[in-house]
Amino acid sequence: MSKTYRSKEQWIALIQAHKESGLTAAAFCRQQGINAKYFSKRQKDFGFRPSTKNEFIQVKVDKPVYRTVMSLNTGRGQIEFNTWPDPDYVQQLLQVLQ
Repeated sequence: MSKTYRSKEQWIALIQAHKESGLTAAAFCRQQGINAKYFSKRQKDFGFRPSTKNEFIQVKVDKPVYRTVMSLNTGRGQIEFNTWPDPDYVQQLLQVLQ
C-alpha cells in the first residue's frame, strides 16, 4: 500500500467529512483507506476533539409482569411460583408442610 501525503487543508476537509458522514471514525477510515490511529492523531494535531456526548436519556421501565407457573394448594394456604422450582425443593417443602 502506498502512502498518500495530505496537506493540512486536506486533513481538515477529511475530518469535516467524517463529522458530516455520521459514521464512526473506524468505519470512515475503512471507507477512505486511512489508518484509524493516524486519523485520530491528525484530529488531535489540528485541535479537533472527538465528540463525546455525555447525555442521559430517559428510560421508561414498565412494571414487571409476574405469571404463576406453578401453584401448590395446602390446607394452610397457597404457594405460587413465578419460575419452575427445583423438584427437590418442592419435595422438601411438601414434607415440611405435612
